[in-house]
Amino acid sequence: MRHVYRGGLVQRYYRTVLFGSALGGMAWLAAAQCRVDLLELWHGLPNGLGRLEPFMHPEWSSVPQMLMQAGVTVGLALVATPISAALSLVLGLAAARNTAWGWVSVSARWMLVLERALPDMFVLLLFVAGLGLGPAPAVLALIVASLGMLGKLFADTIEEVDQQTIDAVRVTGASHSQVISYGVLPPILPRLVSYSLFRFEVNLRAATILGAVAGQGIGYELYRSIGLLEYGRASMAVLVIMLLVHGTERVSSYAREKMMVRGKLA
Repeated sequence: MRHVYRGGLVQRYYRTVLFGSALGGMAWLAAAQCRVDLLELWHGLPNGLGRLEPFMHPEWSSVPQMLMQAGVTVGLALVATPISAALSLVLGLAAARNTAWGWVSVSARWMLVLERALPDMFVLLLFVAGLGLGPAPAVLALIVASLGMLGKLFADTIEEVDQQTIDAVRVTGASHSQVISYGVLPPILPRLVSYSLFRFEVNLRAATILGAVAGQGIGYELYRSIGLLEYGRASMAVLVIMLLVHGTERVSSYAREKMMVRGKLA
């Protein structure tokens, strides 16, 4: 009986141990390839933590300016998200196989794949090179960065619409645009809005990073403060960013829950 029990334990944890060993081996190979000395990192950790001491004293007098810069960051995300959601809906309809012709769907899918393959910073630098520093390149970079994610999510959601619903609208003699307006969009509208709200959260975080390069928002204030060794202002910027992200997540999650509940009741 004890032998059977031990055999059962071996069978039960064999895959877990094998997976953990493989994951650990890959991590070790990756560290060796990147020349990361984990022992040196461990020994240097106390010294690194000691260097955080200057950040422990936030400069509270900079709160008004930080809040203004945070408002700029929120504004960048608020402008970019609705525009990207509208464009993504068009791309999603073009990429979905049940609302577009075959060659159109394939072409739109490849466009979405290409966009997702481009790093956000690369897109921003292209716009900065063409337009210079300012809010315009940051907003355009956020819009382009959103298209790949939202376009794919929208296309997959559109393809999940019951084909019988689409056919029922089509047999009434409705045009293609009417089929989309009355047969495709109504059942999935709550999910589309939910995805857009989630993308707003992502855009808010991205606007913090992209704004540092474009010279806008709280991200630029953080980058500037660290560059000038003003660690008190930098820590205040970090606190404002944390509160901004947390508050946005709470509001967005509440709105998404309401939208999903409405969609189920409908």
